[in-house]
Amino acid sequence: MGENEIEVVVTAENGSVFKTYRITVVRDLANSIEDVVDTPLKASPNPAHDQIIVSGMKGSGVLRLLNAVGRECIRQNILSHSEYISVSALPPGLYFIQVIEEGKTETLKVIVR
Repeated sequence: MGENEIEVVVTAENGSVFKTYRITVVRDLANSIEDVVDTPLKASPNPAHDQIIVSGMKGSGVLRLLNAVGRECIRQNILSHSEYISVSALPPGLYFIQVIEEGKTETLKVIVR
């Protein structure tokens, strides 16, 4: 067998060979799915009532929710690729979500009802 092949042997209870499979392993040079697909930043639902989920982040940084005049209403650390923001205590209106990661800032527009 070659370097990228493995052999799987299925045996019966008595130990006799039932079936043999040869599998070729294809190695991908990407380290993770994020290396292959750059997931766009997304906020949903929009408009929101109780909470917003922000997805497509790299997993570390700061997430800020700003009101229409730019005042920070919520600030939280980004700990995963998606984060929940509770907006149930906020008055209805237009808000901006800022995601700050790796020295870059992306902004999304959301409506709270």
